[in-house]
Amino acid sequence: MHVLAVQVKGNLTRQGKRSFVVKAQDSTDSSTKKRQPWEFQRFVKTVLFFNPPPSPGAVLRSAIEAPFKLLNLGGNTTQQQQEASKLNNNLITTVPLRSSSGISTITMPLATPTTGIVLVSDATSDTGKRIVASLLQQGRHIRALVPDTATGQAALSSLPAAPGARLEVVPQQAVMRSNTEINTGAVVGVRQLIWPITATTTTAPAASPPASASLQTLISSLISAGTLPKSSGQAIYAPDGLSPAKEWGPVDDVVMGGVSSSGFEVRPGAAEDGISPAGVFAGNVTTANNGGFASTRTRNLTPPLNVAAYDGIELKVRGDGQRYKCVIKIDTSWDGVGYTASFDTTATESSGNKDGGDGGTASLSSSWQTIKIPFSSLVPVFRAKTQYDAAPFDPSRVTSIQLMLSKFEYDGRLNPTFREGRFELPVEKIQAYSEDKELPRVVLVKLDDSGDESSGRKEEDVAKKSGVSYSVVSVSDFS
Repeated sequence: MHVLAVQVKGNLTRQGKRSFVVKAQDSTDSSTKKRQPWEFQRFVKTVLFFNPPPSPGAVLRSAIEAPFKLLNLGGNTTQQQQEASKLNNNLITTVPLRSSSGISTITMPLATPTTGIVLVSDATSDTGKRIVASLLQQGRHIRALVPDTATGQAALSSLPAAPGARLEVVPQQAVMRSNTEINTGAVVGVRQLIWPITATTTTAPAASPPASASLQTLISSLISAGTLPKSSGQAIYAPDGLSPAKEWGPVDDVVMGGVSSSGFEVRPGAAEDGISPAGVFAGNVTTANNGGFASTRTRNLTPPLNVAAYDGIELKVRGDGQRYKCVIKIDTSWDGVGYTASFDTTATESSGNKDGGDGGTASLSSSWQTIKIPFSSLVPVFRAKTQYDAAPFDPSRVTSIQLMLSKFEYDGRLNPTFREGRFELPVEKIQAYSEDKELPRVVLVKLDDSGDESSGRKEEDVAKKSGVSYSVVSVSDFS
């Protein structure tokens, strides 16, 4: 309801008559609202949720470790990381290539990524060399797993290459330390794995694990390293409590003196099917006390989430017609830069009113939709202001996800669909997605003359169970 406040001011004129000025003010104007008490306890609760005091055990560990750190007995972590990086760089050797001008091209019947690295296993075998030759003539960046650097260079350096091609060799034993361990530093940037299926491999050391076990370890490590995307995407939030984003807490305008309030809960039957659970971001947003936003954010993810293999994140939500924000952080600070994108939700208009009448006013009902937010669209923002000098978004170290309803857009602009009062945004899932789902990320190359009909079945079973898109091609398909 709109309430008019009337102000009457009187002044004497020169003729001794009193004149009056009447001013009306709309009480819905936030600038004239009566200031409400600040909920200091809620502010403290918010701060402590995201910045919990250390446990007694952590304090004790810190006290024990402090003297060793002063004596540097534990080593310098940064120095160790630099040495590990140097070690990986020393393992990977770039091979000089010669131009393929005037030489017939070997074609390979499969799609390869136009960016990133193609990792080829058993690259010095006859099959492996044909694969490498085909990729080089397509101008691809190849990292070849070889018995040792000298053997790899001798076997592959004479292969012709198209402009833009790049060939690196790395000892396979240095990458595949065992059937359960891999040197992840040697596979950073890989976007596709090509695995020749052979009876024996030239790169396999004595008493090596089965090829299928090595393949399983390699695929799993590539997924964990954030290089190969799963076809179904990578779960970030799901209401089953098994996804990384488990704990959510409010970050409302109470942190700046406002009185908006919100929460996030898993609610049974809130999903699109009306039976399954969904997370629900809901609350009351008001511009009182110069506020105007409510949000919910995950506690810092430990370890940070690596979604570098994907192109963006998608949210399945039931919208209400308002514009919300998704904020992704890549550091552990409480109040720092968030990489932000706004998204509009839809609400469908239905006849009749919410009380079930058949002749009343039209009402808005919520509508389920999938929102896609490419990483390339994220803008670094701090307190609703664009940070033009911020570092680029790094999808390999996502530390938190935040959903927000705000009166403010960016750099002084206002949210055109914002409205005060109750709001509710059910969230069925949040996950990282890949645009090119059909591109095979694992390619198994079979020999035609292996003489074993079961050849490659174990490898194909490993690829299928990994959740990564894969294909199987025959070496005779190379021409």
